[in-house]
Amino acid sequence: MKKGIAVLLMIVMLVSALTGCSGGGGSDSSSQAASQTQSQNDASGDEESLGVSEDAPFVITTLASFFEQEPPSTTNNPVFDFVQEKLNVEIQVTWTPNGEAMTKFNTMMAGDNALMVMGGADVSSSNYIRMCQTGAFWDITDIIKDYPFITDTLMSDVQRDTSLTEGRRYCIPSYVPDARIAMVYRVDWVENLGIELPEVMSAQDYYDLAKAFTEQDPDQNGVDDTTGFNYVDDQDKEVNYGFNTLAVACGAPNRYGVRDGQVVAYFQTEEYMNCLRMMHDMYENGYLNSEFMTLGSGAKYNPMLEGRAGFMFTTATNAVTPGGKFDTLLANDPDAVIGYKMLSLDPNGNKVVNSNITGVSGGNVFPVSAVETEEDLRRILQFMVDLNQGDCAKALDIGIEGIHYTTDADGTINITDEQRELRDADGSGSIFANMFARRLMADDWGQPLSDYDKIQQHYAENAQYAVPDISVGMLSSENIQKENELASLIYDARAQFIMGFIDEAAFQAAVDTWLSSGGQAILDEIQENYVTE
Repeated sequence: MKKGIAVLLMIVMLVSALTGCSGGGGSDSSSQAASQTQSQNDASGDEESLGVSEDAPFVITTLASFFEQEPPSTTNNPVFDFVQEKLNVEIQVTWTPNGEAMTKFNTMMAGDNALMVMGGADVSSSNYIRMCQTGAFWDITDIIKDYPFITDTLMSDVQRDTSLTEGRRYCIPSYVPDARIAMVYRVDWVENLGIELPEVMSAQDYYDLAKAFTEQDPDQNGVDDTTGFNYVDDQDKEVNYGFNTLAVACGAPNRYGVRDGQVVAYFQTEEYMNCLRMMHDMYENGYLNSEFMTLGSGAKYNPMLEGRAGFMFTTATNAVTPGGKFDTLLANDPDAVIGYKMLSLDPNGNKVVNSNITGVSGGNVFPVSAVETEEDLRRILQFMVDLNQGDCAKALDIGIEGIHYTTDADGTINITDEQRELRDADGSGSIFANMFARRLMADDWGQPLSDYDKIQQHYAENAQYAVPDISVGMLSSENIQKENELASLIYDARAQFIMGFIDEAAFQAAVDTWLSSGGQAILDEIQENYVTE
């Protein structure tokens, strides 16, 4: 009760303070993607921030996606207001649910309703490539050289290359960690069974854990009602997390790899088949959830959230509690404890993690119909630099002093639980999460590291072990489209094999059909572009 009163008082104080100094209105948006506005200060020119200006605010319109039920509010949002005032900009946001971002992107571009900064670009899609070829976006290949902070700090090494289209830069990709997939699991179940998990898990370790969670009553309720592996295989949308992580642990490539100098699809390798056999065995024995084909992205966490399953492969930050994906589980079972392990051990003893970068989606592009001059383009780029440096970067990382944290005389930053909750409640922590290019990790301002920050550090440390998809950036729009058309051949065969409906000969027949229907041309193009580089 006291905590709720404290949060309420802080919000009242915040509204009063902003009433006297805020320069813009702004309005809340719904998941139907309503526009929002708010004003403040400047960003232009070369890579030195120009700071506050007497000029009218520079208007930036943008399409941004959100992940929760509703988008972050821009009304009385301290960080949003601070950034606009500091950089003399007025940001007008059109929100879209993340799952609809690419559809919204394509619809707005096709309808000549483009905004100045369009999020949701999928550089691997044939439609995006065609838009680049027809001059829909600014080619920033040469201009971006004047903003090295963007390419050096706001892009990973992998994305710097994979976000190019035919060797040219149109997109500033969202910074997605190369190695962010982890086994998220029930620590309390492990402790209940007295299991000692190895520091780095092999494919066999995952199998053994799934078996133990299924057969040994890990929730200790005396009922045979648990399964080990919370698996999802929704027409390749989720396969990169579950199946591909296990396949890489078995020694397979990440979708495509090189064997004896030749590019192969991973389903052509013996290591892939070993993984497939293991998955079939787990299915037959009930070690993975039987409804894996029908869960879909929206329900993929349900077996764990309902206390039925013990582990799954997902983004490591989802393990953060509270605030991650498992708060519902903790609300229903206060004794539940969630943990994570990010690396696997392949058959050769190498640490590996499946890189989930199979393309670049969610990046920013700049339509020529909305950004009319190079001067405006440069002001936007400079804004992205300034947003990620100095006082603005600090505001994005830890909020506003006096509201979201306090500073001792010796410079120590203190953040109470109430202040952390307020930063979530007022939208300050998420407002710029997916709007413009951002740094992967928060700067060290002397703040105590949150669990989320610690996982971000692990992402950076583990990037060296990421197994990349070598096809990214190597295929033409025609072969990308062909790959999408052929995907169901392998998806259907994989699912049927796991469930025991077909044998290895039938699976191989599906692979042969894939090759003869255009798959070999895909391999040949990757061979030409990748191996000869």
